Amino acid sequence: GTIKAAKSAIKSGHESLLEHVSFTFLIDGVSRALLAQLTRHRLASFSVQSQRYVGANLDVVIPETMKNPELREDILTVLEAVEHLYNKATGLGVPAEDARYMTLQAGKTQLLMTMNARELRHFLALRECSRAQWEIRELAHKIHKICELKAIAKSSGCSHHRIFKVQTAYFYICLYHFSSSIENTGPSVQTHL
Repeated sequence: GTIKAAKSAIKSGHESLLEHVSFTFLIDGVSRALLAQLTRHRLASFSVQSQRYVGANLDVVIPETMKNPELREDILTVLEAVEHLYNKATGLGVPAEDARYMTLQAGKTQLLMTMNARELRHFLALRECSRAQWEIRELAHKIHKICELKAIAKSSGCSHHRIFKVQTAYFYICLYHFSSSIENTGPSVQTHL
């Protein structure tokens, strides 16, 4: 039927059919540095938690390579200095949208991202690559795993061809739980269809 015809068309290179299927992801606990990379995917739509209303965010993503005990005190000093500067500036009447310029790329954020299936395949092909930056690569792996777990469609030979049967799917991905004490409580993933 229709699904078989769609699979055949996609295998033949008619990928525009994939543009009629969309995926929405609620992503929580990723850094603003990751956000900068993610928004390069221009065929996706994003709604991002505003920094105007969250203050100086000491809840940060710390790369494993920075979790060296010799760096711990320096990292805490920087985080405390950023919080102090932000609070002092806003206390002196500096608007929050201006004080946020002093916040860190490591600060966690939450966003809603919607991609059509064609762009999602492209995103996974680029961001699951071993040359991709670690944080966005982990996000891509988790998104891919969720898509596989939900058995959205059977593979047509390439692992990135698994995505095209459901009209809209909603997934919740909570990737990192780092606190200013620089402890990783591990990744967790929840999905909702």
